[in-house]
Amino acid sequence: MAAAIVNANDDNNVTNIKINVVDMLDLTFNWALICNQYGEATGDHPKKEAACSDLGRLQVPLDEAIETAQPTVPCLRIYRSVKLSVNGIVNSEEAEVVHEFGNLCMAKGILTAAGVPNLIPVSEDGLSYDVGDN
Repeated sequence: MAAAIVNANDDNNVTNIKINVVDMLDLTFNWALICNQYGEATGDHPKKEAACSDLGRLQVPLDEAIETAQPTVPCLRIYRSVKLSVNGIVNSEEAEVVHEFGNLCMAKGILTAAGVPNLIPVSEDGLSYDVGDN
């Protein structure tokens, strides 16, 4: 499912979320992300501008986008679960998302298909986190 585009400058397009990622190898990331209707991004998310841009384009609730996404990228079937939790406001709507992916590559594929590839910062090859110095 490709995410539909909406007007990113809509007055109702405000996001304020907490993102938690827990990897089966005990890697844990916690980020805050705030996006206003003018495209300004704040918080400690390593790809905050890109993540806000992605979220601002969603036309369906975040949980629906993730649950219905059909990834097209092949991934190895090596189990290394990644659990994503998102709580707060996404595009001025309450959001509570909990989703477990089989591994990081699957997370990247599903989030890309959902239209939010930068929600979890993942390297291009889908094998490692791309979190910079955070």
